[in-house]
Amino acid sequence: MSESIRGHIAADKKASAIADIETLIKGGTRTLAAMKEVAERTGISRRSLYTYLNKTRGIKADEWESALKRKESAPRPRVRCHPDALKRFLELARSGAEVTVCYRKVLVEAEANGWSPIPSERTLRRELDRQVSWQDRYMARRAAKPNGKV
Repeated sequence: MSESIRGHIAADKKASAIADIETLIKGGTRTLAAMKEVAERTGISRRSLYTYLNKTRGIKADEWESALKRKESAPRPRVRCHPDALKRFLELARSGAEVTVCYRKVLVEAEANGWSPIPSERTLRRELDRQVSWQDRYMARRAAKPNGKV
């Protein structure tokens, strides 16, 4: 498969470019000139070609393609949160309190009520961003406070 996947260059195209560079260098062309020529011909940047050369240094030519393949990453598991804790956190955040204060209150209430699991503050902040618009939170912070406080 020589086509790029989502903007990434396929391993066989990378290996072919490295083979071209090696051939030019063995033929007497200087490294920089070989890089420029192959970069123009293939459309791969010189910086990327240098990276590919470093990855294939000391490896047999028939193993270049496997050395230049993209690493597969496992999908990250979604962090779970107790529904009552999430509901309470969102309720506190909608009231206009600071997110850190809301998180600390939820941690205390979670311990008292046995809510588990409770993810990190950053994770709950992302969930808050998904569920409550910043305009609503802004207006809640600016709303009139009890006892005439500003």
